[in-house]
Amino acid sequence: NTTQMGHISGKHENRDGTAIIAAGKRVRSMTQNHGIFIVISDGTPHAVGYEGYKARKHTKRMTIEVEKLGFEVIQVTIGGYRSVDMFKNVINMDSVSKFPDQFVAFLKKKINSLIKEKITL
Repeated sequence: NTTQMGHISGKHENRDGTAIIAAGKRVRSMTQNHGIFIVISDGTPHAVGYEGYKARKHTKRMTIEVEKLGFEVIQVTIGGYRSVDMFKNVINMDSVSKFPDQFVAFLKKKINSLIKEKITL
């Protein structure tokens, strides 16, 4: 059973946490701007010696490290897996056609939260 999005299909040996931190550091080396870091995944990190609780814990730790670099990390799920155990921010993309509205709603909520935070300081 392979998850597909467009013409991309899942394979194997996906070390999500390793990929997340490597990409985060690479982007950080190119800019000091804060930004949104979108992780599109099925939520099941898995490779030889990297699976289950150990892999999810590592992915969560690497996500936190990317947030410390100044990025807002958002996981966009494919295949129905809800990864709240690894990501603070999760958008469940059940339909590609609904995703733009879901993403805008998420950003609106996040911006409103940041505005309220600034007002209360």
